Amino acid sequence: MRRISLSIPLEISGISLTEKIIFWTIVLTPFWWLLGIQPLFYPSISALLVTINLNFEEVLDKSFPVFVLAWLAMLVVALITIILGLDDVQASTKIVAASFVTLYKGYFMIFCCIATPFLTRVRSQVITRAVIWMSIVFLAVLVIQLIMLGVGLDDAVFKTTLSKLITGGDDSNSILERSAKVSVFFGIPLPRSLLHTADPPILGAFALLTSLINLNETDPLLKKIGLTGSISSLIISFSRSAWVGFIMSIILVSLFRSSRARQITAQFNFLIFLFCSSVSITVFQLIELPAKIFNSARADSSSTRDIVVQATIEAWQDKFWLGWGIIRGKVWLYEDVYLQLTSFSSYAAVLYLHGVVGFSVFCLALISTLATLFRYAVAQHENCQTAFSGFLLLCALLQATPLTWMAIYLWFFFIWVSSVLVEADQASYRNWAISFSPMW
Repeated sequence: MRRISLSIPLEISGISLTEKIIFWTIVLTPFWWLLGIQPLFYPSISALLVTINLNFEEVLDKSFPVFVLAWLAMLVVALITIILGLDDVQASTKIVAASFVTLYKGYFMIFCCIATPFLTRVRSQVITRAVIWMSIVFLAVLVIQLIMLGVGLDDAVFKTTLSKLITGGDDSNSILERSAKVSVFFGIPLPRSLLHTADPPILGAFALLTSLINLNETDPLLKKIGLTGSISSLIISFSRSAWVGFIMSIILVSLFRSSRARQITAQFNFLIFLFCSSVSITVFQLIELPAKIFNSARADSSSTRDIVVQATIEAWQDKFWLGWGIIRGKVWLYEDVYLQLTSFSSYAAVLYLHGVVGFSVFCLALISTLATLFRYAVAQHENCQTAFSGFLLLCALLQATPLTWMAIYLWFFFIWVSSVLVEADQASYRNWAISFSPMW
């Protein structure tokens, strides 16, 4: 019987302190979940990684890619608009603290994660092996939760260590533990879980991106078990967007790697347009029915999201250029039920909080990251092909969930994307050097 060892791949030698910190922080994710320290722990780890590797002389001499500078610009714009928003209302200490904590675990953490591989060596293989083991552990956790559901513990809430220590900890999903529950999907009661996240759509995004990272594992047995864990998490999240995203990710990766897949896709598109023209309907009309079926799976959730997003966009128009900086309103749903503005859609939230200026920088950060990944993806760097697919689908999922809310659960993905780009750039440089080297 084959022996499986909890280790970093043997082919990687000279593991650095930064890589060890990243590896064990990812592997021990369930432990941080039990302590309830995730919201502040991961941003602190990312800040630590930058601090221990920051050399001002090297930074001044080094030219960073556009997408890294774009994320830095987004951090600066968010900071300025938050300060302006707080000053406008003379906010209380609690609101000031909440605003800066949101920035700390949002754009600040994302920038630190993206910048780290450009400051020191962080190999994607190390992150991939860590994510594999994290997926395996969560598979075991998921089995335990289903057993608990079977014995009658439906949506049981358990206080973490942190939630017992702070005021208001009972109201924060991000520092509480919840068991699986029965939820209605297409009218059918089915088990649904949050695992270590605050909301099922976040678990869907988490599981989708970990599945794509797991595809790059070199050990076949670990790869199978890890994919089982991440795909099981994707299924149990019952996130419709993540399910569709997973299928699209497989198609996107296939399009990069197989000419046959590209040919089939082109033929399929031709048949779709031919059918639409023959029955005199548009493509949008054709997908209208599947979209209605898609939204009917959890109709209440879809209608609530539409109401909140619409109200958020309407409120943004009063602060067109720089936004409100902080959340100042709620949306009435029914009776005495209200939801905060910006509760859905990163794009509407960025417009509301940071205005057109912030939205432009945010789009620049996303597009420049995608463009950099795509450049190496078409050059047949396989990890970049997977990373491009994942990041593109993350951009699509941002329409449903604010990035600053789910970023702490995806911190390792941003480091992995950046490390993949660094490796692709180094490989391209080596190939260029070889092709132009003397023949003698």
